[in-house]
Amino acid sequence: MQVFADVGLPDLRLRQALRAFPTVNPDVSVPAIVSSAGLSDRQAQRAFAQRIGLTPKELQRLYRFRAVARAMGDAPSATLAAVASAGGYADQGHLTREFKEFAGTSPSRYHAKLASAMYLGRPPTVGNVQEARPRGA
Repeated sequence: MQVFADVGLPDLRLRQALRAFPTVNPDVSVPAIVSSAGLSDRQAQRAFAQRIGLTPKELQRLYRFRAVARAMGDAPSATLAAVASAGGYADQGHLTREFKEFAGTSPSRYHAKLASAMYLGRPPTVGNVQEARPRGA
């Protein structure tokens, strides 16, 4: 991975923190994740800005969004409130705001599109989620 071309101790810690993000419960705080990798909040902010281009919190939000988008495809009959709760969102409104920010559409429209794709026998797509970034980033 080119991001870590000049490996040093901070980069090793950054790698450890990055590996933890997709595996931790969304209720775990960003400071807890980065401190478990041996980074202070300030070190993490600097390293993420320089190497990743996102803040640790933005990365956590992106992973949570991706997990929820996938869960919607895995459980098409689940209500949005249930998906929001399982995904670590405070409520359905919180999920809706974040979903619109990352996907550019509402979760209900996305859910309907997934259901339609499954009905037609097409593989559901998550769209441009891999390249999604919060507004202003």
